[in-house]
Amino acid sequence: MTRNTIDAFVRRIHQDIPLTHAMSWQIDQIQSHSLRASAPLAPNINDKGTLFGGASAALMTISAWSLVKFNLEQLGLDNDVVIQSCKNRWLRPQNEDVKLMCSVDAGLDWNKIKSDLTQGTSTQHIAISCESKSSAKVTCIMNANYVILPKP
Repeated sequence: MTRNTIDAFVRRIHQDIPLTHAMSWQIDQIQSHSLRASAPLAPNINDKGTLFGGASAALMTISAWSLVKFNLEQLGLDNDVVIQSCKNRWLRPQNEDVKLMCSVDAGLDWNKIKSDLTQGTSTQHIAISCESKSSAKVTCIMNANYVILPKP
């Protein structure tokens, strides 16, 4: 993926979901099965000087969603993507800028998903894991299920 393609995607997300702009969320790198994103601590801070739990959840949710949405768009698809469920575990306070890493199973076949979606046969379910890090320490883990909706 070219940097220009990623930057254009992020600009559109900032327009469509203003919270992402206010949080200064950025995609650092994206591939077919993983995404690295980041955000500074300052706009996402709580009264204790650490990352606000709600901000942490939002950053992980949008990062995981973006991994699916971006890959669909690279295949020429504009299907809606929604979160179905997630579980977050906060392991320790985070008092530095946020580094996020999201991934799907390496065996996920995007071309099979495209084929199934273009045939309109069913919704597609994707499991995503996401970690939030402060320096080298994991501070939060999210396991989520996203759904790609077929076009009517």
